[in-house]
Amino acid sequence: RQAEERLAKQPDDARGWALLARARASIAQFDKALAAYEKAAALTPKDADLWADYADAAAGKAEGKMAGKPLELINRALALDARNAKALLLRGTWEIQNNQLADAVKTFTLAKSVVEPNSGFAQIADNALADLAARGAAGASAVAPVAAAPAPGGASGARRREETRPARNPIARRAPLGPNCRRQFVRRSRP
Repeated sequence: RQAEERLAKQPDDARGWALLARARASIAQFDKALAAYEKAAALTPKDADLWADYADAAAGKAEGKMAGKPLELINRALALDARNAKALLLRGTWEIQNNQLADAVKTFTLAKSVVEPNSGFAQIADNALADLAARGAAGASAVAPVAAAPAPGGASGARRREETRPARNPIARRAPLGPNCRRQFVRRSRP
């Protein structure tokens, strides 16, 4: 409530809107999160990470379905940064949901290549690739999902902080991921 009162007095605080949106999304208040993301995105329209988070919240509201607004927001994030890890993972989930398994393999492989090897995002990509391999998707390797371990202290400053942390969500630690694997992002909170 205090954040909302402060933002009412300082409506041009993009970071404040983004933090409020992430907080709301982390407790599954998706309508409030989407309203805050809309304000943050209007203030910082070239922030691919913000658009990916916005897409994640929209998918949460849609109960994990990526079609429609979530896909539109995913594509917006990828147009700004074609190597945005979260947007790639969400896009791969949409491809699984639409039975575009070969495309999903490529997308999850690319997502895995842009994050730290032991990060939560890498684990999600490994789980998805293992699921795709179990489905017989061409190009998917049968990589056994492993528990994420913290990355060494020398992680690149260009990497986002959450990419180097182990996954906190037990859903993200479970394999294989199915068509509704988007749920793994919903409860992950960010500073």
